[in-house]
Amino acid sequence: MARWITIAPIVSGYRNRHLFEIDLGDVKFRPIPDELKQMEGIKDLGFYRIERLKDAEVMLAVEYEAESLGDPDPGWNGEEKRSKQDIALEKIMLCNLALWLAKPSPLGFEFYIHINHLDTSPLLRDAASVLVFRYDPKDAESSLEKEDFKKAKQLYLKIKDIPRNSAIWISMLSLIQALTSPYGNIRFMLLWIALEALLGTNFELRFRISQRIAFFLSDNREESSKLFNDAKMSYGMRSCIVHGSSYKNKEDSERIGYNTEKFIRNALTKILDNDNFIKVFNNNTERNKYLDDLVFKG
Repeated sequence: MARWITIAPIVSGYRNRHLFEIDLGDVKFRPIPDELKQMEGIKDLGFYRIERLKDAEVMLAVEYEAESLGDPDPGWNGEEKRSKQDIALEKIMLCNLALWLAKPSPLGFEFYIHINHLDTSPLLRDAASVLVFRYDPKDAESSLEKEDFKKAKQLYLKIKDIPRNSAIWISMLSLIQALTSPYGNIRFMLLWIALEALLGTNFELRFRISQRIAFFLSDNREESSKLFNDAKMSYGMRSCIVHGSSYKNKEDSERIGYNTEKFIRNALTKILDNDNFIKVFNNNTERNKYLDDLVFKG
């Protein structure tokens, strides 16, 4: 078995790079060693990625042992085999989601690299581009502090154990697709898919899901009333897009879009912070009963 590492260089406009050595579980946030910037095979990255790697200071990284590129991961229980490299990349993607849930910021990556022979001379074995997490302009100046990384680690350790056929998993995948979409309307609709996977209902959609968002995320009646109105406005914009209309007020649409991001971020964080919630939301029958009871109690 050889030592491998999969890395995702942080190449976005992320600031606050003084927090170098951070343990996020089996994913590490760490400086990029010079030997990885000069490793054998680096020319295969292409000019753009080589220059981006040179400029990058930190990375998300997963180390593991593997016999080869494509070596099946024996710990994967799905129907189709997955390689150790694929699992490592998924861990990095889920960790990036956890970092965004802890605090939205420009932190993200545009490509990944699979490297082996760490014990001798690092060798680039594979690399590819990915869609970077696109942050809202309101979060352009946001930087993660130590407490945010601590929170992200707590979230990540829960996220990676979520069953793949659950509402929470569908919601998280939809959220990742939303955050990486370059198209505003598509991003917004994917945010709503993420919300409806968690809090959706089969009838009286606008009213009931707005109630569920309000009562699940609020701490008091005044806050729930505001959230209820905000959620109804957001659902109204969703309906406009679904039926082929544009939402005319740009300023309102930006505010509604940002509020919708907060709905899904706060909902997922609240669920992942509570083992009982994870159990409830991983079972559709229990989830609907809990949410219906919550609404009626309100």
